[in-house]
Amino acid sequence: RLIPLLNDKSWYVRRNAANALAKMGKLGIYTLLNYMNQKDKFARDMIAQTLEETGVVDKALVDIQSEDPKIKKDAEYIIKMLIQHGYVKYLENYKNQIPHVDELIEKKEKIRI
Repeated sequence: RLIPLLNDKSWYVRRNAANALAKMGKLGIYTLLNYMNQKDKFARDMIAQTLEETGVVDKALVDIQSEDPKIKKDAEYIIKMLIQHGYVKYLENYKNQIPHVDELIEKKEKIRI
């Protein structure tokens, strides 16, 4: 029910749908990330903004440094999807602080998901 609302004409409806999905946890976050493959730039922008505002990106930046391979893999997926779709401005704030993020940003043309 929420996914079609990501294409709504109203930015407010798109934002609320994205926020609701982000708050659903991993399933909602992965749904948002998969939706970033759509052509609708407004929806992609809202998703990236929502992932930043709800702390998903910050958590991924912490988790990417985890020793647990599963946690690290999930974090890499989130960051790679943002980079693949050109949402690197927020991540660039962490360049020189989190080495793996530097590598991912520098290799953004080579990312295959």
